[in-house]
Amino acid sequence: MDTSRLSRSVVLLAAAVAVTMSAAACGGSKGDSAGGPITVKEGAIGDDISFEMQYVADKDGFFKKQGLKTEQITTSSGVTATQALISGDLDVVNAGGSEILKAIAKGAKLKIIAPDIETFPYLLVSGKAITTAQQLKGKAVGISQVGSSSYYGVVAGLQALGVPKDSVSLRQVGGESARLGAVSSGAVAATAVGAQLKSGVAKAHLNVLANLASDHIAYAQDYLVTTEKFISDHPGFVTKYRKGLERARAFLFDPKNKTEVLKDFKDLFQVDANSPVPEDAYEYTMQEKGPYLFPEGLKVSKKVFNNTVKLTDVSIGDRPLSDLVADGVPLTD
Repeated sequence: MDTSRLSRSVVLLAAAVAVTMSAAACGGSKGDSAGGPITVKEGAIGDDISFEMQYVADKDGFFKKQGLKTEQITTSSGVTATQALISGDLDVVNAGGSEILKAIAKGAKLKIIAPDIETFPYLLVSGKAITTAQQLKGKAVGISQVGSSSYYGVVAGLQALGVPKDSVSLRQVGGESARLGAVSSGAVAATAVGAQLKSGVAKAHLNVLANLASDHIAYAQDYLVTTEKFISDHPGFVTKYRKGLERARAFLFDPKNKTEVLKDFKDLFQVDANSPVPEDAYEYTMQEKGPYLFPEGLKVSKKVFNNTVKLTDVSIGDRPLSDLVADGVPLTD
């Protein structure tokens, strides 16, 4: 008997078994085919308040408990995030309803997995000389860019105040800080900024013409969206992700957790301990359960969807909302 050949055969067999077991344990690039954690690349728009629930779910371990390993990747805008999602560079994004609907209208295979914010989270603010909305007629109003959520927020705010869009000049200024600076300097007469900047608005002695967050104008300010391919590649992902969000949402709205939530907000907004931003963001979030319309859970509203389609004038044919959400995501009127 050739014992050397037998020994080599045993070694080769052992190596093959080891490789097979290692591959099974890894379960592919995402690791979920063998019950391992699903790696999820999340698009986060800087220190935007719309990312608060995902941030809490990640930082306080609610995603981890669901078997998800999240990687937060900063993007400059909802448009950029949506493009990265379509290209496969991101797995989940929270982007404005306008960006999502436009992408779907162009053929993108996307699925809504939860709402993030379903009302405009903005304050419509003006310079010292402007004390009423009617005084904005004929003046410049700042937005980030045409077609963005801030653009539609300004349009909806003006409409609610009885000021036709065509009676003002909409000027692309940039992000919230740039827009706030433009109002302070007089470059524009008014703009929309996040409600978490309330103290900054007061400190700059600007006027709040409208609190759109309090007005609860139905609009898909942010949807959490993934691709059909990611759902197909990772069975159970949608359920796990939504459960993580549900747990984070309950944690966020429990008054007993205020200290921890404020710490999360301080980190999210990257501010120092003396900044009023975390407290303002907390106050805004707690206002009638924050911008979320459904205290009982993360449902997707047909009313919000229909009003978003109407406000944005994006044509998606006769496709109902039920066609655009992932299987198992509940809908409500």
